Amino acid sequence: MFNDKFTEADIQNMLRSPRRKQIPEYWKFIDNSGGDFRIRVPFEPLTRAFDEVFPTIEHIEWRSISDNVYFTDLKHISEKQSSEIQEYYKSIKGCVVIRDCLRLSFAIDFTSESGVPEQKTKIAKIRLKAKPYESPVSESHYVAAKELAKKAIEFIKKARFYDNLDSIIGMPPSDPDKKFILAHILSKEIAQSVNLEDLSHLVSKLRKTSEAKELPVTEKLDAIKGSISVSDGIKDKKILLVDDLYQSGVSTNYVAMLLLNAGAQRVFGLACEKTCRNDDNTSSKSC
Repeated sequence: MFNDKFTEADIQNMLRSPRRKQIPEYWKFIDNSGGDFRIRVPFEPLTRAFDEVFPTIEHIEWRSISDNVYFTDLKHISEKQSSEIQEYYKSIKGCVVIRDCLRLSFAIDFTSESGVPEQKTKIAKIRLKAKPYESPVSESHYVAAKELAKKAIEFIKKARFYDNLDSIIGMPPSDPDKKFILAHILSKEIAQSVNLEDLSHLVSKLRKTSEAKELPVTEKLDAIKGSISVSDGIKDKKILLVDDLYQSGVSTNYVAMLLLNAGAQRVFGLACEKTCRNDDNTSSKSC
């Protein structure tokens, strides 16, 4: 049984491999042999995704074939249900499944195609247009941010495992004085489209810290500890925690831990893009 509550030690332990997997186009999720249907998924978090999307379908306990392949046999399933399952998995192929401390954590795509830094994905190109970096904020940044939000909304609707959430929070920035916060723009646009309550204002950055992407993985948690506060109003909320970029996930998981400690019932994660490595800032082989 998955436990939503976790600790700082769990965040450090999650950094072991494997951390993420892109759902392969060739993968066959469901087999029908002798009238019995079997689901095979290529990564453990996808077992929880199935149970979120198809809660009324009976099946035996999930079991592992190998470290990365899990299966279950379905009970009393119709051909119609089988077709629905197959069509569902086709719709989310290509997304990135992330193993961290959250019940479910996904990214729409990687930063680069096939791990080649120069070959950016469509999502990465949009995100780059939405980030001002050191330049003045312009209308073009907001236009790109809304385009990125649109991609996130499309994914949320087809993914379906976010359907039972009631709130959304955009990740806080590294600098509390920052005016343009891409994650907050995403949360606002998503909230309006899929009818979630935007609670981003309840998570505050108390002091400026180095951006997580600029630090070695081993130093990230210590750098942000004590720099974020959660206000009242989180109790019993089922929250989508959204960010534009997921690297190691330390910051995302730290905020999720604080939300759960503040009384949130569940916290799911969604990033627009995932770097190929978890320590890209310390390697020239970043994705």
